Amino acid sequence: MEHFKRTFSIPRLDPGKSSREDLDLIREMPLTVSVNGLVLAATMRTPGLEKAQAAGLCLGDGILASREDLLGFQGDASEKSAHVQVRVSREAFQRAQNLAEERGKDQPFPPGATDEDIADLLSSQIAPFTTDQPLVDRLKAHEHAQAIWSKQHIHHITRSAHASFVFDRSLNPLSMAEDVGRHNALDKALGAVFLDGKAAQAEVVIVSCRMNKDVVRKCANARIPVVFSISRPTTTAVLMARKLNMTLALSTRDGGVYVFSGRERIG
Repeated sequence: MEHFKRTFSIPRLDPGKSSREDLDLIREMPLTVSVNGLVLAATMRTPGLEKAQAAGLCLGDGILASREDLLGFQGDASEKSAHVQVRVSREAFQRAQNLAEERGKDQPFPPGATDEDIADLLSSQIAPFTTDQPLVDRLKAHEHAQAIWSKQHIHHITRSAHASFVFDRSLNPLSMAEDVGRHNALDKALGAVFLDGKAAQAEVVIVSCRMNKDVVRKCANARIPVVFSISRPTTTAVLMARKLNMTLALSTRDGGVYVFSGRERIG
């Protein structure tokens, strides 16, 4: 059995007839990520790339500022009950504690907060990008975005996986990952690049999901300024990206590209 799927015999009903069909369904399994003993996240994910997901989660949450912050891993990540224990530097652990304290609040956003208020609050916690680099080839980025489905092995089999791709500024691929959860897929792709020592080369992300505030936050913390998608972004994502001087772009099926922020980076 492949680790990412299970096969079920399912009744199929058609006009005037019925039958049974074997369908491959994507698996959801638990993953707990802790940092120096502090539980950071408990999520359901598709098995595979557990350490990359844990590293990407820490990177996207702003806990890991550099490769030196990651001291290693403990514990066994198995299919049945995965718990990845991340060991980090003292400074990184302080950031993890601050994050856990913030998330523990009953009301993370003020009552009646608007999308503008939330964008202000979240972007104030991240350093904005100070240059308009890199310059990304619009046609090449569009081709990659439109080909995203054809490159998804798990989605091809199960019809239910999200994907994230990380590229350098010339749009050479650095990593890709699929998962039942869109944020999990992004964490895995970011973490794989980080663990491979290629984080400094990562400058473009393409996601199969919509771009929301969490996608922007994770990419900003990973210091990736350009994000492409094939779905429209949320208002908070656009407002955050504009405040952080990031590029958000949507590739359309008819060959066009909408640029919601950071037009200067699209050539």
